Amino acid sequence: ALVLAASWITRAKPADVTATFEIQHLGEAKSAFQRAADDAGTQLVQCRLLAAFIEQNYPFMQSLQVARDIGVWGRTIGSFSFALGLGFLLLASGRRWQRRGDFASALRAIELAAALFEGLQAPVASADAAMEEAELLAAGWESMQGIHALQRAFDAYAAAISAMGLPQPGYLAAWQELRGRLAQTGALLLAWGAGRPAFDRTRQRLLELSILPGMSS
Repeated sequence: ALVLAASWITRAKPADVTATFEIQHLGEAKSAFQRAADDAGTQLVQCRLLAAFIEQNYPFMQSLQVARDIGVWGRTIGSFSFALGLGFLLLASGRRWQRRGDFASALRAIELAAALFEGLQAPVASADAAMEEAELLAAGWESMQGIHALQRAFDAYAAAISAMGLPQPGYLAAWQELRGRLAQTGALLLAWGAGRPAFDRTRQRLLELSILPGMSS
């Protein structure tokens, strides 16, 4: 109930009202989950607190470590899928900040998600976070700002699809989805990296993975 109350405050409060009351409710919820020995609930509240701390300008390096710890929890003693969902919740928080026009806060939310995925050791999700970072940088400033993030996303998608090998019936849909993400990321790199080393490197990798079958090397 306390988490729901905090969620309602998040949705209902005007943009210029601080997150103080939300943080208070979440702190109470965290204590309740800890008393009940509910680790998943505690991690949920931690994630929500991270999103609220962005607004209150809490020490960011400390928040990054908390995000990594959530990922480590999911990879070791907790639930991988649950922690993965919390990372995507942080990405959604970043999109919310972007819609408000606060690109700096949106970038911090994406960085928190990336830290969580790093602790979780979820390479495809890490690539998704890098892709969102690249798109945010391009939207907020200029496309060249996002090339390094886009390159990280491309490399991670390429490594993941190489590790999967040839598509099998059991995961054909996942393979096709990943291939589509790689193609999209590669197309953006080709467009943004024209005339730069990134162009030739990306083109060659796409050829190796048969993403550009109509082109010759």
